[in-house]
Amino acid sequence: MAKIVRDKQGKPYRIGHAKSDGAIQFYLEDAGGKKGYCYVVPESKSSWQLADIEICNVVEIRQSKLVRRIRTSLRLETEPQSYRGLGLGSALLDSVIASARESGVRHIRSSIAPDDIQTTPYLLEWYQKHGFQQVAPQSGHSGGAVAVVQIDL
Repeated sequence: MAKIVRDKQGKPYRIGHAKSDGAIQFYLEDAGGKKGYCYVVPESKSSWQLADIEICNVVEIRQSKLVRRIRTSLRLETEPQSYRGLGLGSALLDSVIASARESGVRHIRSSIAPDDIQTTPYLLEWYQKHGFQQVAPQSGHSGGAVAVVQIDL
């Protein structure tokens, strides 16, 4: 079932999810298409692994010169747009957590890779803001992670 959320500027987005090959894909979209996603892999009935979460950083707006002039005169967006910093990642993660609770999941884990920290230096603090705590990696499950976080539901 889809849920409507709004970014910090009040623009509406739809969050939904679909199951595929044993994983659950949560997605965030507006009328222009997908703006973010989160992949979750159920490890058991009580445990989910958050495999990836991303909000589009830049979306190109393709248009002809005429359309660009019209959009400029109407003061509509004409430049690439970032969807980060609008609260959309938080809305997406909150939706994953709510779905996990409804499904009887007891905890969600996520491994933070070095490239995750490089592109999003505040990622560990962001997870902590949402109730996740840093935990010791399970043997054989860290995959080179610099940190592992978990939330108990």
